[in-house]
Amino acid sequence: MPHLKQVLSYSIHRGYFAKKYSRTSLKLKYFIPTLFVLGLIFGIPFSFYNNYIKMTYFVVVSVYTALLILSSLKTQNPLMWLSIFFGIFLTHMAYGIGFVIGLLKPKLIR
Repeated sequence: MPHLKQVLSYSIHRGYFAKKYSRTSLKLKYFIPTLFVLGLIFGIPFSFYNNYIKMTYFVVVSVYTALLILSSLKTQNPLMWLSIFFGIFLTHMAYGIGFVIGLLKPKLIR
């Protein structure tokens, strides 16, 4: 949990800086985890209305899951596989959500 807390704190600051200091911090690479989180959330309901969205959603989630599995299996310890899998996933979710929080904050508290 300390790792996720640190990622969340970092992403809140990164989101705030992207808004406040857009000349230096407004970069697409900082938005990618947030776009992924939004895609996961909104992809499900929109996939019921459009087959193209459904197929895109399925492909993106499948490729992402396959990459998580491959990353998890790099360790020799089978007990670590699930920890790594969910650890990476939760890290991406924490960053994506924290970035939005930072974008919405009127100012940061030190």
